[in-house]
Amino acid sequence: MEASGQKKAIRRFARNVGIRLVTLALFVNGFLFVAPAPAMAADIGSIMDSVTDPVTHTAYFAASGSLPMIVRVHLDTFTHNASTDRLDLTSEGIVYISSAFIDPDGDYVYFVGYDADNFMKIIKIDTSDFTADGVTVFSLAEDDRYVDPGAAVTDGTFAYLGAETGIWPPLVDGSIIKVNLTTGAETVVELDGTGGCPGMAGVNSALIDTSGPTDYAYFTSAWRYTSGFYPAIDAVAGTVLKVDLSDFSNCAAMDTLVLEDSSNFGMSYHPIPTSGNGITAAIDTTNHKAYFGAVYDYFVARVDLTTFTYERPEWTPAGCDPEVDDPCVFAGNDLMHADSPGNMGSAHISEVGGTPHLFMSASEGSSGAVIINLNTFAQVPNTMAITSDLYNYPYDNATFDFTEGYMYWSPYEADPTGIARFSLASLLAGGDGGFDQDNPGGDFLSLADGGGGLSGMSDAMSSYVVNTASSQVITFTTASAWDAGDTVTLDMSAVADVTSFALTDVDVYAGAEKTLVSAGCAADEITVTEAADVITLALCAGSTQIAAGQVVIDLGAAATTGGGGNSAHFTNVGTAGAHNVVVAGTLGDTGNIGVTLTSGPASGMSDKMSRSMISTASSHTVLFTRYSAWHAGDTITLNLANIAVVSSFAAVTDVDVEAPVATDKTVVAAGCAANEIEVTAAANIITLTLCAGSDTIAAGTTMVQIGSAATTDGTGSDAHFMNVGSTGSKPLILGGTAGDIGTLYISLMTNDQIQVTADITSALTFDVDTLDADACTSAKPDGGYSVGLGTLTPGTAKTADKHICMLLDSNASDGVVVQVKSLNEGLLSASVAHTILGTYNAGATTDLSGAVEAYGICVLDTTKAPGSAGADPQQILPYNGSCAIDSATNAVGGVDNADFQTMVNTSGAPLDGDGYNTVDALVSAKALSTTPAAVDYTDTLTFRATGTF
Repeated sequence: MEASGQKKAIRRFARNVGIRLVTLALFVNGFLFVAPAPAMAADIGSIMDSVTDPVTHTAYFAASGSLPMIVRVHLDTFTHNASTDRLDLTSEGIVYISSAFIDPDGDYVYFVGYDADNFMKIIKIDTSDFTADGVTVFSLAEDDRYVDPGAAVTDGTFAYLGAETGIWPPLVDGSIIKVNLTTGAETVVELDGTGGCPGMAGVNSALIDTSGPTDYAYFTSAWRYTSGFYPAIDAVAGTVLKVDLSDFSNCAAMDTLVLEDSSNFGMSYHPIPTSGNGITAAIDTTNHKAYFGAVYDYFVARVDLTTFTYERPEWTPAGCDPEVDDPCVFAGNDLMHADSPGNMGSAHISEVGGTPHLFMSASEGSSGAVIINLNTFAQVPNTMAITSDLYNYPYDNATFDFTEGYMYWSPYEADPTGIARFSLASLLAGGDGGFDQDNPGGDFLSLADGGGGLSGMSDAMSSYVVNTASSQVITFTTASAWDAGDTVTLDMSAVADVTSFALTDVDVYAGAEKTLVSAGCAADEITVTEAADVITLALCAGSTQIAAGQVVIDLGAAATTGGGGNSAHFTNVGTAGAHNVVVAGTLGDTGNIGVTLTSGPASGMSDKMSRSMISTASSHTVLFTRYSAWHAGDTITLNLANIAVVSSFAAVTDVDVEAPVATDKTVVAAGCAANEIEVTAAANIITLTLCAGSDTIAAGTTMVQIGSAATTDGTGSDAHFMNVGSTGSKPLILGGTAGDIGTLYISLMTNDQIQVTADITSALTFDVDTLDADACTSAKPDGGYSVGLGTLTPGTAKTADKHICMLLDSNASDGVVVQVKSLNEGLLSASVAHTILGTYNAGATTDLSGAVEAYGICVLDTTKAPGSAGADPQQILPYNGSCAIDSATNAVGGVDNADFQTMVNTSGAPLDGDGYNTVDALVSAKALSTTPAAVDYTDTLTFRATGTF
């Protein structure tokens, strides 16, 4: 068996000494490690790591083949274009790429690799400019000890890298490196066991937690070593290093936790976790837990990050094999044995059905997914196995898109290189992820020979509505020549039901229009057959080779050469959403053409107008739900011709587009760039064009704000949108090439305003009483205007047994404040001339459980009257501390004899309702042994309520 950190190091060792090997074997501590031969599929090579942008549903895979590159895959359509979705990094001096991470805003993705001299580099890629112009490379310290970064995380400003050693087995300890992602400036901490730093080699994984008042990073070591070229690995492994990022270079601020117990179980010799950009470990910042996946014995460890501890299990009976005997581990511990098909690699946490789950990829002999319910810390009983040519080491390169609902991985050394897709819903239900082992079809995206050999793929359909007959024009460009005997297949099964198929239903253009036959194949003809919704085109024996290039296939009514096809022979399937036409065959070029079917016209259409009066300027907020994905180059049109006259139109300020709602898109009037929307207006029709090169916007709710409703780039002008001069029901028409249509009727009237006048007097009711009951109520107290603290025992705080009840009601538009003022600023004894002070401090309460002599007020409760439109009255510091009746530990606010101080306000809102709004306050005091004895300690409190009208 082979851990991926060891696997990468073996390949690097072979390259460093100038050896090109088919197989390299090393015996280390009794294990035989074998590095398989590099994959030779096209120029992609081995996929080492990946990262997903969950907002754009885009994944970026790091390929380390003959041409180190970044491969971009669009997860919403599960497509890859070799022309625009590959970024060759050879010119940047990169020879190998390892770890990946993304900044919190998704503006940049980062990959860490090294050059021919084994010096580390950080590759920063602008996600809005996936070209060479969008690449920045930071070259780090020229020290081959820092060459292989198995761990990389970011807080958005800095990257934190866990560097492995220059060769394997390690001769020196590992390091952690902090890099400024704007300047490339770095700080290195060597984990060499000196100066308070721990001794850790093979730093393999990292997590970051920025959710608390202090930021921490966590790094793991696969082993700790002693000395020598083949260093003896300690019986201590799986060390987790906690680093205070506010004091990064100070090893005294670091802490370690060892995930082992040699007397009971063997975490030693079992690297935990494997390697990669921190995704071998996963963090739950809500519950402050981290999870680490081990190899070989397939353990998952749970660490409490608040206490930085975990509960170690015990074995029973002695000699129990944890790989075989699950009862070896007692329930309730923080280490579990996973029923895993192999070494656990990439890990992500997501909430599914209200329950957080840990998803981990795994491989060794047969690959799978390990899913753990984090509420129970128990594994979901499912294991998915896939075909042997795809299972090979999907460690760090597995990634997840929980919105699309899929797990993706690229087998480390598959042929052809590609991306496999698995349904998370199927896995959670105990299924195989929906992956057909024998016919992967649309669930395997081949990257061989240029994105599956195909580029420029599209399918123009006459209708995208489910259960509707539709013609199709399928276009793609091949990278391979089409030789006699080769076939091209179109698997339509996910998109259309093909029935009563006829030869007249197909036209083929490949350099020129081709002669098609159903049988009796002759030179330079193409045989066309159909079975199970798969159309097969075979270039007949003896034919002249068709050069690589564009192929256009017309289906249904789009085919006109042989007498005209029938679109009724191609009926769209009944399920709305994203589907794929799968192009394959013996030609060797494969790919998926994404098609989004809709359930019908756009739904949920509405237009909130600021004015419905004829000949009046008005804003519009148009809302609708699209059933079709919005692809680059497609348009959405809003035809306002029946409703408004559009003049002096200013595209950028007059229109905002949110797709989905609450996600503002960048709009431009011209000079369209990727992921922008060009807005134009002509003949009272507003046209929104998703610019070329943009990521697809998934089906969903879209909002178009027009006029003063548009505020993103400056407020638009309603005067540019004048309602027409005639009354009646007017249609707003939705259209465009994006695929959704609809009509919304709006009523315009002669006048939409009625003037209403009234006078309302200001009102404020305020009453203060004392009450012996358990608490103040909305009923008015009987009266009483004194509270007694009785005898104060020195050293023990006491709370008066009566409540001070304040009842108030007001229509003050800006709310009411309740304030208090003291006569004596404390309890004053005239006989001994001493005051138990209640000094007012606006910034803090006084805790009576401490060694203080103090006096003050705390607000026990505030209650809004039933039916009141306002919020509960709010307690104001310092009167909002701990407060309870008969308590000796209240935290009180002091009182002032110079000014009234605010105890409660109503959050700037009026108070009304059925009954009164109540404020319930208590008086507490504490004497010390030094407080002079007297029987005449007293104070007078004055309360007032002020309304702002």
